[in-house]
Amino acid sequence: MPIETGPYSHRRNKLLITGVICLALAGWFAYDGWISYPRDLQQEIAGRAELAPGATLIPNPRVTQSLAGKSAAEIERIVGSPPPYRSPGEVRFFGEGGDLSIPTADNRAKWNPYRHSPADILMQKVLAGITVVLGAGAMVKFLKVNRSRLVLDDVGLRRSDGWSVAWAQMKALRSDDYEKKGWVDLEYADAAGKTNTWRIDSYHWQEFDAVVNEICRRREFPNPLPAARSEAGAG
Repeated sequence: MPIETGPYSHRRNKLLITGVICLALAGWFAYDGWISYPRDLQQEIAGRAELAPGATLIPNPRVTQSLAGKSAAEIERIVGSPPPYRSPGEVRFFGEGGDLSIPTADNRAKWNPYRHSPADILMQKVLAGITVVLGAGAMVKFLKVNRSRLVLDDVGLRRSDGWSVAWAQMKALRSDDYEKKGWVDLEYADAAGKTNTWRIDSYHWQEFDAVVNEICRRREFPNPLPAARSEAGAG
């Protein structure tokens, strides 16, 4: 009687959960990087500059922390524009990562970083890219694993992707790593007579015991499974 088996549900579920989590994180990071953080930055700049509702201010990339300690006149000459904000007590120049406030009393600039720097925004976009790749990879693997099947019948062993090996091609079943890692390696001769191996993993295939028992029975290979499991398969 043919033996047909698919992947363990916990393996499929692990890939599915990983994919969903990664894609959800990608959405979170993308929202922060392209929407939330830039919006918060504009709101912070608008609040510091006391802009009218709906008004925006374009930060000057020449306004940086390196100008802290300079006077308002020096900064205006360096950045090439007057301060966008003036009050009786201070003036302010707005950069991409923070603003320079210059009190009228001492005329020396102080650097005030924004809550979200350009580096923070870039990091959110990078994380979105990484997690969407990981999530897409996990989902592709989930679909592949979910469709995978292993069939053992009178012809031999075959997989749903088209790979197959006949009984006469099977040369040995290596079980050196079975105790530690739970898999066996099937040695077989290909069409050219070259010896290859294919791993049968107990973590991957639901009917692993039945497949191993049948291979060992038909080819008279030493059975690596515990006696109770090999006898159950034989029965």
